[in-house]
Amino acid sequence: MENEKKSGKKKIIIPIIIGAVLLVLIIGGVIIGAGVKAAVSKVGNSGGIEVVPVETRDLSESLSFKGTLSGETKTNISSKAASEVVSVDVQVGDVVKEGDLLCELDSKSIEEALEKANVNVANAKALADKQSAKTKQELADAKEDRSDALKAAQEAIDAAKEDYEAAQTDYNEMGTVLDNAKKELASYEEAMNKAKEAYENADEEHKEEAKKAYENALKAYEKCAEQVASYETTYSGLKAEMDAAEKAVKAAEATYSETEKTTDRAVAACQDAVDMEKYQAEDSSMSDTVKDLLEQYNDCKVYATASGVVTAVNVSVGDNNTPGVTMITIEDNEHMKLVVDVEEKDILKLSEGMTAEVTSDVLEDVVLKGEVSRVVRVKNQSVNPEEMTAGTGYTIEITVEKSDLLIGMSARAKVSLRQKKNVLSVPYDMVQTDENGQEYVLIAEDAGNDQKVATRVNITTGDVYDYYVEVTGGDLQAGDLLIMDSFIAEGTQFTALEDYYMNVEEE
Repeated sequence: MENEKKSGKKKIIIPIIIGAVLLVLIIGGVIIGAGVKAAVSKVGNSGGIEVVPVETRDLSESLSFKGTLSGETKTNISSKAASEVVSVDVQVGDVVKEGDLLCELDSKSIEEALEKANVNVANAKALADKQSAKTKQELADAKEDRSDALKAAQEAIDAAKEDYEAAQTDYNEMGTVLDNAKKELASYEEAMNKAKEAYENADEEHKEEAKKAYENALKAYEKCAEQVASYETTYSGLKAEMDAAEKAVKAAEATYSETEKTTDRAVAACQDAVDMEKYQAEDSSMSDTVKDLLEQYNDCKVYATASGVVTAVNVSVGDNNTPGVTMITIEDNEHMKLVVDVEEKDILKLSEGMTAEVTSDVLEDVVLKGEVSRVVRVKNQSVNPEEMTAGTGYTIEITVEKSDLLIGMSARAKVSLRQKKNVLSVPYDMVQTDENGQEYVLIAEDAGNDQKVATRVNITTGDVYDYYVEVTGGDLQAGDLLIMDSFIAEGTQFTALEDYYMNVEEE
């Protein structure tokens, strides 16, 4: 019985294995033969092959981030007064306007010290008046010196220009003389050549006479040539003189310009001293201690320097204030920004002005407009908590349009890196390349009997956007049925999933 059972199992398993092997070999194209080729060229897939119409679409590439909302601006309020806090008029969450009183410090002790220090003001006033008279006289002297210096510089320019014009005239006149001499030399040369030719062709009877005529013509030519050479030397010298004179003009003009700048600065410095007299009088009459006390006294009442919501109160009544340390923080609650960390592989892709879509779980189905307003391409090394941004890596800031979102809420941003409108495209993993480097896709064409045939269409591709690649050239047309199976071979017949691509078309 056991033998019969084992024999029965073998009979069932062997045909299944053989059928599976044959199916793999047929589909893979390993078995060669007319019957096998026919099987490869016609796929009897009962489920069918998915095909989709090729279409134009808007392509885009983006990056997504998550961060925390804060006011577009943050203002840290402090006071220079080193005294006791006597009242605090705000708490975290209060909305304040610029100019609102935030807190107050004790001013009595500062006022007493200030009154004692001001005893020296009267004596300083006399010194300030004396200094004022001196600065006014220095201004008048500077203006006079400027006028004299510029006058002298202008006279130097005028003289240099006269010398240049004279040199230019001499140069031009000598040029005319030289040109005439060269013309005369050409005449002598022509006469000399004719005399030479006559001498060479003369018979014995006239040979001596022709020789003398030639020698005379040669002497006349050489004398004229010496004169031309002399003129050329003179002409060259006059050219050098003219160039030197021109440089002298430019040097004089440069001297004038430099003199003008120098004297203008001197006059301006003296004028500034005169204009600042009233401040100098006050500053000279008050010691550093007096100025410091006055600043402290004026800073005993602390006002909001910006409108927004109070996000931190770091003082209480009875505290002794430390000058310069933040007492209260105000953030802009009208204009929000999203601060997010960016990985180093993405930071160079981002730039200011890029648009963004901002969403939050708090505002369901609401998409807010945003814009990258700042890109920090330096890793944050700050150890001061008040100076920290979203993290210690690269960051960007995205301004967000006005909404109901609050400071401290979480939000997500989708930043658009690039986009193209109405572009013919296909899924990038459907693009194939032959041995010659030609890119192509397979589309479904009617083969009759409710069958489709895989047909090759050459294409040229452009940029890749996420799942799709741009088609920039080739024979592919919108509406062609793209085969969504990268393993099917060209020429293969198959049954298409018509419901699939018909539904896609309807959508």
